[in-house]
Amino acid sequence: MEPDTTVALACQGGGSHTAFAGGALAELFEGLPAGYAVEGLSGTSGGAITAAAAWDALRADGPTAVPERVADLWADVAVDSVTERTVNDLGVWTVELAAAGAPLPSVSPYANPAAWAGRAQLRALVERHVEFGRRVEPGDPRLFVSAVDVLDGRFRTFDERAVTPEVLLASAAAPQVFPAVDLDGVPHWDGLFAQNPPIEPFLVEPDDVADKPDEIWVVRVNPARRESEPRSERAIADRRDELAADISLTEQIDFVEQVTEWVEAEWLPRSAYKPVTVRQLVLSKPLSLASRVDRDPDLIDDLFERGRAAAVDLLGELD
Repeated sequence: MEPDTTVALACQGGGSHTAFAGGALAELFEGLPAGYAVEGLSGTSGGAITAAAAWDALRADGPTAVPERVADLWADVAVDSVTERTVNDLGVWTVELAAAGAPLPSVSPYANPAAWAGRAQLRALVERHVEFGRRVEPGDPRLFVSAVDVLDGRFRTFDERAVTPEVLLASAAAPQVFPAVDLDGVPHWDGLFAQNPPIEPFLVEPDDVADKPDEIWVVRVNPARRESEPRSERAIADRRDELAADISLTEQIDFVEQVTEWVEAEWLPRSAYKPVTVRQLVLSKPLSLASRVDRDPDLIDDLFERGRAAAVDLLGELD
C-alpha cells in the first residue's frame, strides 16, 4: 500500500551535538503515524554517520530497526573508560581555551599522531554501525552525504551507491581536527563547508515527480537565531561557527519554499515539480563550540533525549 505522505529526513552535522539527531530519528521511526513513510535520509559530518546508520537499518530490517541502531551508535560514541574520559576532558579544555583567545601552540593535524588515531577510531565506529557490503537494491531509500573538494572548493554530494567509509570520514573531516580524506585522488574536507545537510538532491535527483518527497524534515543542531549579541571571544567564536554551518541550509530551505510557491502559483508544471512542506526539529539548548568535541556520556544522553522530545513535538503537529 502506497503511503499518503512520503518524508525525507535531513540531519545537520555538528560533532557531539548530533546526538540530538540520533534521538530525533529514534523517536520519529518509533512514532511515525500510519500513512507516513520515510523514503530518504541525508546528512553531513556526524549527521551523515547518523543518517547512514539509520538508512542501513531501514533498508535491511525496516523502520522498527532504526531506533536501536542509532541508539547503539551514540552509546558507542560516548567515552567509557577512565583513560577515554581523561583524553576527552583534555580535548574539550583545549578547545575552550582556544575559543577564549588563549595563546596555545597550534599543530597541523597532518603532524599530529592523535589526529590519525582519531580518524582510525572513527572509521572503526562507522564500520561497526553501517554494513557497507550489503548491495543497494532498486526501491531502497535514498541516502545523500556531502563533503567539499579542498582544491577547487566545489560541494560534492554522494548518493547511496557511492557512500563508503571514506566518504563518511570525508564528510566528518573537520580541517582543524583531521587530515583531509582522499576521494578519487582528491582531498576532501568536512561537509559543514558544503551542504549541511543536503536537501536539494531530494528534489533534483529524481526524474519522476512521484519519487520526490512530500515533506522534508530537517534536524538542526545549530540555532537559527540567538537572542543577544555575542560579545566575548568565546561567544563570538561559537556564533561564527553556527552561522558558517547554517548558510547553505538557509539557502536550500529558501529554494524549496520558493519552488513550492511557484508550483502552487502554477508557474512551474506539476508534471515535473510538486509542493514540498519543510518542517524543522531544532536543538534549542545553547551549547559552546567546545562541546562539539565532548563525548561525555551525560551530554550525549541529554542531547539524545532532547532529540526525542523535539520529535514528539513534531509528530504531535501531524495529528
